[in-house]
Amino acid sequence: MTRYNSTKAYRAAYVARLNRRKARWVAALATTVSALAMLTGCDEPQTTQTPPVAQTEQMRVYKTLDECKAAQDDDKLCETAFAEAWQWQNQQPGYSAKQQCEAEYGVGNCESRANPSGGNWFVPLMAGMMMSNAMSRMSQDQYLREKERERGGGAYPVYVNSRGQVSSYGAGGLRPMGYRVTPGGSVPTYMDVERDPSGRGYAARGTYSKTETGYRASSRGGFGKSSSFRGSCCG
Repeated sequence: MTRYNSTKAYRAAYVARLNRRKARWVAALATTVSALAMLTGCDEPQTTQTPPVAQTEQMRVYKTLDECKAAQDDDKLCETAFAEAWQWQNQQPGYSAKQQCEAEYGVGNCESRANPSGGNWFVPLMAGMMMSNAMSRMSQDQYLREKERERGGGAYPVYVNSRGQVSSYGAGGLRPMGYRVTPGGSVPTYMDVERDPSGRGYAARGTYSKTETGYRASSRGGFGKSSSFRGSCCG
């Protein structure tokens, strides 16, 4: 009996020693793996996100729908482009008072439209519509396919304030184009401007590269859709 108990105790002690050795080996292995992982992480190059590149495009400005149709092969292209310009114009609220709008765009250059919340908003009259000159002479179908391929672009409204400065609109507010009207008071026919890499509008060249989060829209009030093509824009 005594011999049996001694053998049992020996075996228990032996198993205990094996378990302690195994535990030390597992701990050493884990430490080695962790160290290797840290060294591998240090060797990996740090990836940096490349900022989007803004593109410069030449825009063709049409003051009226008829002017566009006279220059293009497909009348439907012009109708689609002007409709898009009015849609952009309707993206944010207008001025709450007519005097505010006219102080920026001149007396007689603003019109009212219904505010969904009640009362009226006052919006500047469009001075025209601009679209990428690269889309000139396209058919309506080609124009729409090109817009889909580029995931942006298209037509945008053009405005002229009382100081003769030309601006457009896109996703957030007014965007200066960096141009002024000609001595005769006309909007330039062609303008080289910078395209927002997100595909939502244009602004003066160098505008996007000077900001960290994209274009800085005008702090002035917005504007909205007219019930019909009117004023200096559309006869």
